[in-house]
Amino acid sequence: MSGSSIFIERSSGCGRIIRHVAETTSTNTDARSWVSEDAPHGAVVVADHQTAGRGRFARTWESAPGQNLLLTVIVRHSLPRPALLPLAIGWAVRKSVASFLPGSTVQVKWPNDVRIDRRKIAGILVESPDRGVFLAGIGLNVNQDSFGAFSDGIPTSLLLETGQRMDRAEVFDRLMTALDEALVRLANGSLLDTYREHLEGRLEPVRLQDGRSGILEGVDQSGGLIVQTDIGTIVVHSGDVSLRPPGGRDAARHS
Repeated sequence: MSGSSIFIERSSGCGRIIRHVAETTSTNTDARSWVSEDAPHGAVVVADHQTAGRGRFARTWESAPGQNLLLTVIVRHSLPRPALLPLAIGWAVRKSVASFLPGSTVQVKWPNDVRIDRRKIAGILVESPDRGVFLAGIGLNVNQDSFGAFSDGIPTSLLLETGQRMDRAEVFDRLMTALDEALVRLANGSLLDTYREHLEGRLEPVRLQDGRSGILEGVDQSGGLIVQTDIGTIVVHSGDVSLRPPGGRDAARHS
C-alpha cells in the first residue's frame, strides 16, 4: 500500500491488500498483471484516475480525477455458480450506496449497473483471466459534481444525491464490507432472493438488443433475465436491455 493512500487495508476479506495509484490506464488491467504475481483473494487495485477505463462491450468509463472510486477486486473463490458473480457485485455496490441514501430508491439494473431513480451511479465489469480467478471492476461516482455528454443513461453521484461531499475512504470501507457479505450470500444460496428485491424494471416493458420486446419478470437461478414476450418466456444471459415501452424512447440503455 502506498504510504500516502487514504484507503486502509482491512484485516481479512476484500480490501486486505491495497495497491493505490494516482493514475493508470485501467484497474482491471493492473489487477490482471497482479494476478500473474499471485495476488491473493481480496487484493484491490484502486486508482484516483483512469485514462482508459472501460465497461462492457468496450464502452468507456469517464471519471474526474480524484473524485470517485475506481477499483478492481481480485476474487479467488471456488464459486458454486460463477455466472452469478456480476449480480453479487452489483448487489454489494447497491447496498453500500443505499447505506448513504436512506429513503432513496437504489436498484440494480441487470446485470451490472446501479441506479437511483434511473440515474446511473455505478457500473461493473467482471472478467476472468484464469480458472477460479475473477476481476471485479467497479466504477462508483462519489464526489463528481458534473458530467459531460453521455449516451448511457443519466449519470449521478453520491454528492449530487446528498448535497454533501463524501469521504472516499469511508465509501470504500462500506463497499468492501458489502462485497464480503455478497460473497457469503453467493456461497450459501441466499443472494438471488435479496437481489430480486432490488431489481430495477420488474414487471415493466423492456426491449432486447436483438429487437424483441416483452415484460421483465425477474431473474432465474442461473442469473439470466426472465422476459415474457408475445411468443413465450425467454431467458436472456447477455446483451443490452432497454427499459422502455416497446416502440418508445429508451428510458436508459443498459451497459
